[in-house]
Amino acid sequence: MYRSEDDEIPSKHQWIPNYLLRQPIEVRPPFEEPRHVGEREAKSAELVRRHLKEEVGPMDELYEMHRASLRCFVVSQVSDPELVDSACRMAWTRVIKGAAQFPRQKELFTTWVRTRALPVCREFQLRAERRHSRLELGRLAARAEAPKIPVGELETSGLLEDLGRVLEEGPKAEREIFFLKHHDGFSEESIGRVLDRSTANVYELLAQCLERLRAVFSQYGTTTK
Repeated sequence: MYRSEDDEIPSKHQWIPNYLLRQPIEVRPPFEEPRHVGEREAKSAELVRRHLKEEVGPMDELYEMHRASLRCFVVSQVSDPELVDSACRMAWTRVIKGAAQFPRQKELFTTWVRTRALPVCREFQLRAERRHSRLELGRLAARAEAPKIPVGELETSGLLEDLGRVLEEGPKAEREIFFLKHHDGFSEESIGRVLDRSTANVYELLAQCLERLRAVFSQYGTTTK
């Protein structure tokens, strides 16, 4: 399990600039990089060696050299734009923590950075997929319980994700019944036949699910139908 961006990072050979921890990665003026790949990689290797000698400053310069390519790689691997900045920070943390291993590797520093970043990207892509699933469930709940409110108005409030989380983390039977009712348009009687449950039980489970969803709507001050 990787450290979160809020965890304290030990200083020796695991240093990372404060601006990278506390602020989103943003577009900056282009860094003046060496013109040739070979020169760039040689410069990177030299900066790593200086860092391992505990000199102050090499990692700032190294980060500026590889910031753009690292971000492009992360964007290609993580589908949720809202997670990209966090993934970049955690990936660079792994680079710093593993810097002592680089001189023993027979590959370009740029390639090695991507190798270090790939497990982080996979973890964040799983988070992105789970978040996407929650949002889809949340949209379904919003259409079912607050059809008069445009879903677009609910996108930025966090409501959809919370609704999706209620369905995702709730009992499987309730989620199945809710989905069959509001996505597939089945009646309670048909759902009972499909799931081999009594109609009364279907009504009961559906009511419990709706009660929890309405509690979330209430927290956001949103009126349901």
